[in-house]
Amino acid sequence: PDILSVSWTGSRYVFLCDIGEKALVFTTNSSFSDIRCMNMDGCALQTSGSLVVALYKYSNVTPGIAGVRTAATLAGLATAPLTMLSFPAQDMAYGAGVFCSVDRNGNIYTSTDGVTWTLRTTLTWLTYYQRIRFVGGSFIVYGGTNRFYHSTDGISWDTDSGLAFVPEAFGYGNDGSSNVFLVAEQGGNLRKTSILGSSWTTIATGAYTGNCRDIIKSGSNWFLAAGELSYAAAAATSWTAVTLPGGTTASGMK
Repeated sequence: PDILSVSWTGSRYVFLCDIGEKALVFTTNSSFSDIRCMNMDGCALQTSGSLVVALYKYSNVTPGIAGVRTAATLAGLATAPLTMLSFPAQDMAYGAGVFCSVDRNGNIYTSTDGVTWTLRTTLTWLTYYQRIRFVGGSFIVYGGTNRFYHSTDGISWDTDSGLAFVPEAFGYGNDGSSNVFLVAEQGGNLRKTSILGSSWTTIATGAYTGNCRDIIKSGSNWFLAAGELSYAAAAATSWTAVTLPGGTTASGMK
């Protein structure tokens, strides 16, 4: 199947996949189960305690129209009612006690329950495809231009514009001496900074090929998904590509 999104719930990994009529697939260790979720495209799933929020797009029915399902358990999503949203949600992240979503027009919404959403601001100079991540204590919104936006609460936003690169993914972790933000840029280079809004230092060139989807720090290593899987030691200066079995590609990582 095509895995559209992956999330960690605290006890298991959850995959939103494209399987036949669309499905939410989750696993504990090597045991897989699936929950059919109507004919929709899942694009994001986030959890907060016992609250599970799944975001879907009617891409095959009405482009740009989105809906959410909320439940107390993963299995509950199978029968949870679909709540249609008044905005064309593109992606969603959870952090700082709120769910935060960006739509196709650059509008930012927040919610505490996944059902009632409040418009907070409109971000300009984003392309058609927007992404949002909660990294290092900040929401980061980016997509196809040489700028990104960041916020610690989803309400007040700052921008880093006029960058010498186009961000593809952000990560956060310790580089062996201090905590840093890592950014993968179009073209396969990586940069780091200790504070969002300050200058970025190039630490690796040609580290990967393809489009980077996610960067994470796990233990003493960094990992990134860009079609192929690559990893590096804490300094993140030298990267090694891993060929995945069966010709599969890495489209996301948590």
